[in-house]
This record gives sequence, C-alpha cells and structure tokens, in this order.
Amino acid sequence: MRRYQLLMQNFNYDKLKKYAGEKLIDHLIEWLPNNTSIYQKSILISIIEKINLNDLLSKKEFMKDILSASSVSDICNLCLENGVAIDKQRPELMINKLVNNPWKRSKINESIVNYLEIPFDPFALSEVYSIKPLEYIENSERFYELFDYQFFIKQRALNILNSANYLERLLIHMPTGTGKTKTASHIICNYIVNSMHKKGLVIWIAHSQELLNQAIDTFSKTWKHLGNGELSIFRLWNNHVLPSDFKDGIVFCGVQKLISIKNNDPQAFAQLHDLARLIIFDEAHRALASETMDVVEKLMIKMPHDEDRSLIGLTATPGRDSDIDSEENRRLAAMFGSNLLNIDIDLVEGLNKSNLEVLNSATEKNIIRYLQNRKILSKLIVEKVEYQKDFTSKQINALKKYIKANKNIDYSPKQLQILAENKARNKTIINTIKKYADMGCPIIVFAISVEHAKILSAMLTLDSYNNSLVVGESSCNREEAIRKFKDPDDDTNIIINYGVLTTGFDSTNIKCVFITRPTKSIVLYSQMVGRGLRGPLMGGNEECYLVDIKENIEGFNNEEIFDYFANYWK
Repeated sequence: MRRYQLLMQNFNYDKLKKYAGEKLIDHLIEWLPNNTSIYQKSILISIIEKINLNDLLSKKEFMKDILSASSVSDICNLCLENGVAIDKQRPELMINKLVNNPWKRSKINESIVNYLEIPFDPFALSEVYSIKPLEYIENSERFYELFDYQFFIKQRALNILNSANYLERLLIHMPTGTGKTKTASHIICNYIVNSMHKKGLVIWIAHSQELLNQAIDTFSKTWKHLGNGELSIFRLWNNHVLPSDFKDGIVFCGVQKLISIKNNDPQAFAQLHDLARLIIFDEAHRALASETMDVVEKLMIKMPHDEDRSLIGLTATPGRDSDIDSEENRRLAAMFGSNLLNIDIDLVEGLNKSNLEVLNSATEKNIIRYLQNRKILSKLIVEKVEYQKDFTSKQINALKKYIKANKNIDYSPKQLQILAENKARNKTIINTIKKYADMGCPIIVFAISVEHAKILSAMLTLDSYNNSLVVGESSCNREEAIRKFKDPDDDTNIIINYGVLTTGFDSTNIKCVFITRPTKSIVLYSQMVGRGLRGPLMGGNEECYLVDIKENIEGFNNEEIFDYFANYWK
C-alpha cells in the first residue's frame, strides 16, 4: 500500500465521501454485490484514486488534510528538504508553507509527490502545452503512398489550387476512417514545394487540441517522405505563442486562439494575414459560427499587394444538422466555393479495371459499402440495448418536453441528466460493457456528461474492470489514459469519455463503439460512430460492434439518426 493510501485511511468517512463526491457515492450505493457496503474506507479510497486523485492533488484543502494525517517528524523532514522553517510545536504552520505554492512542477511540489508515493506524474498534463511552439521537420524517405481514391482527390484539389483563378475555395468530403487528414497533408506538401516554393504560410485551423495534434503528427510523417528539406511547424493554441520573427512554414492553430489574436493582437493577425497562402479548416461544418467565419474571411481578403491565397475545408459530414436544402447548408457550400470534392467510384474503378471488366461487372454505387468491400472501412454489427423503464411521471414529462416543438434542437442538459442518473439504465450499460469486455473487445464508451462518465468508470472499477476515463477537464490525466487504452500490452480495454474523443482520436484497436447518449445531431453521431470505422487496410478491424440504446420513450431516441447511417450496418 502506498503512503497516500495509508494516510487517507486516517480520514473520517465524511471526509472520504466529500473527496469521492457525495453525489457519485449516492449512485453507487446499490451497485456493490453481495450486500457489500460502499462505506468502507478501502472502497471509498479506491473511488477517489480512480476518479478524482489527480485533480485533488492540486487542491490546497486536500493537500493540507493528507499532510495533516502524517507524523510531525515526516513533516519536519519535508520542511528540512525544502528549506522551510521547522516549528514542531505548530505543524499546521509548516504544512501551510509546504502547500502554499502554485501547483506546477517545482522542487517542493515534487518532494511532496514523492513523499506521498503518487504512482503517476501529476504535472504531465499541464506540461503538454509547454512543448516548443516551433520545431523543424526534414524529409527522409521519398515514398509515402496514397490509395487510389485519395490520389484522385489530391489531384483534383491541386488542379483547382493551381488554376489561374484568385482566391480558390473547395471542400473535401471523405467519410470518417478514409484518411482525409493524410490526403490533405499530401496536397499541402505538394503545394508548399511546387506552388509556394516554401514561401509564406499554410494555416491549419481546428477546434480541438486532439485534432491539431493528430494533424501535426500526420503532416510531419508526410513531409518526411515527400517534403523538400527543412520546414517550420508552429503551434498556436492554448498558451502557445508565435515567435516575433515567424515567417514561412505551417501554423496549426486553434479556432479560439485565432479569434483571440484577431481581437487582441492586430499586429500578429496582420502578419498572419500577409503571409497566408493556403488555409485549411478541419471539421469544416463548424466554420459557419459567426466569429469563426469572420476570422476565416478576414484571412481570405486579398489586397492588391498581397499574394494569392486559397481555402480548403475538410469534413466527413458536408452539411450542418438541419435539412439538406437549408439556408445554413447553402451558406456552407458558398463559403467553400461550391467546389465539393468527394470519392468518385466510377473514376477509381476505371483505373483499376479494364474496359471489358467495367462493361461486364456491376460496381457498388454506395460509397460506404464500396469502401467496406475494399476493407478500407469496417462493417458495423449493431446491437440495440433495451432497459426496464422506471422513470417517474414527472421525469417522463421532462423527457418529452419540447421534443415535438423543437424537432431540430438537440436534447437539453436537463433531459440528458435524467437519463444519466437512471439506475436501471446505467446497470444495463455496465452489464453490456462487461459483456463486450469479456469477449476481448476494446471498447470506447460515449457518456452523457462528465458526471455520467465518472459514474460508469466508478461502477466498472468496483466490479474490477480496468478502464480509462477521459473527460474535458484538467482533472484527468488524458494522455496517460489514452496511452493505456492504445497499449496492446496493457489490460485496459475500456475507455470512457465525454466531450473529448469524438474527433482527433484514432485508435485502430477499437472493436466496440458504445453510444450511451441520444442525440439529434447527425454530425455528432457520425463522429462517435466514426471511431470504429477504420477497416483492415487503414490499420483497423474488418468488423466493429456498434451498441446503441433503445430508450422506450416516445420521441426520445436516435432512430432517425440511426437510419441515416443504415448503409454502414452489416
């Protein structure tokens, strides 16, 4: 047993419940088998470790409590080690001085972590953003092949970009799992070398850290095979800043960071504008948000003395969540010049078959089934899980509220909270997860909320199922959780997340996608389903299970969205 576990044994039950989360404990009271009480210190400590420990280490109240459970001699040794005045008669003063420091890597904080025997590095997450904003990459091998359908899109895009027209715009639509980031990287490498001659900037814009990291990784690999000498990569999101003398290369930029620069640093934004030659907008369906569109359109302004610039959108869903002929979708098309590039099956088959074979064989016209037949996409095997409905009449009314009147508006947080807290529903979810885990399937679970993700993770932990938890808050050691799930030598085959892994997360070991939240959003649903779509030729699996929940509540389900993706089902 590690020291922090021994010290927490000295906490009273109320303190342990508080640090575990009283609301979470209330959900778990009935979960333990054989009438085992959750009010055992070892069980409460295990929940704290799984759900909250990393976050609690940064809280002064928790650190004071755990050090107060230590012996005076241990506190004196910590003070002696860190140059803090020793006062054996008043240990609380020594503890205050030890914990009264910003929570970041430092000699005093590291000595406390070592003393407590914390089994992970609690400072690693904050340091993810401390990597150099600028690095250089250089090409090595010269061959990095595309699939035929990717090659055709690349060539069509380059033909548009290299036309005699100014300010070209286009939208590349490729289903999730077919390699649109890699295709875009090939286009960029070609354009930088042969059209830009390595002068000016490519600006890659995305809305999340995961998407940006994935894009940097893919582009770097591509440049090392296809590039020409050294190229600068700039990171521009969260606390990253550009060097004052930035000039040529590629900038990977967060949407909010770019908006902030436009609003607060006009000189830096003007420099970005002047150097811009090619702008890439990942997840292009998000580009219609007013501030986002404004910043992109300002980058696309070409004054007489400016170099030409072009705009490429990337998407797996060419449209918003409204009707196909809606005004929003027309605006999206207009923003990208009404140039939609997608996979042309006839063109690809014309290359791969002789004229006689083309005339005498039937080609699959559905793009999803065509790619599944080629083992580029996996085939989804669907299970619709049902549970015993036990909602109160008040909850039923709240669930049904606004559904018919707000057909195109997603379910409210209140409605989703009712589902997230339903014990019968959660029991069914856990039993289903355990079933697929026992089959040896790596599982990604999309929870309803942060609290719901924590409930599911704690329930699985109590049942001795290792799992990773990833939510959109700093309390989770996100990088370590993802690493453990991806590691074939680690027995963590379940990753539970909320609001993080819908995009920019590629784990080719996934064999089961479990969607626990209903949604009216085709975009959101396609992003969740897409985590399991990579077929054998993309490093994934020939088949993947898709688990969805049948809500048994009129008007409250994923049926319309589910039917939209019928072509994916096996």
